[in-house]
Amino acid sequence: MTAKQSRATLVRSEDQPVESWKSGEAPGVSWRTLISSDRTATSGLCAGKCDVEPGGELSRHRHGQAEVYHFLDGSGKVFVNDEVFLVGKGDTVFIPGN
Repeated sequence: MTAKQSRATLVRSEDQPVESWKSGEAPGVSWRTLISSDRTATSGLCAGKCDVEPGGELSRHRHGQAEVYHFLDGSGKVFVNDEVFLVGKGDTVFIPGN
């Protein structure tokens, strides 16, 4: 198997550090990166667990890898290019890379 190939990977959320922007760029937002090409043997997907406090906002951003957002609770909006998705508990949004 070469470094470019993906393989089955288990990541335990509780074993990953809680991250946030230190500059105050997204107050009320923290996350744990679970799957990402810079940390795991995966090349096509980025996944993590993000907590957004009421009124918090994760700013628009891009990843080379595709992302999947699955909502465990609450409600909000996800912006993907010119589309707006109204989301709530149990919803999942696939976001293509770039």
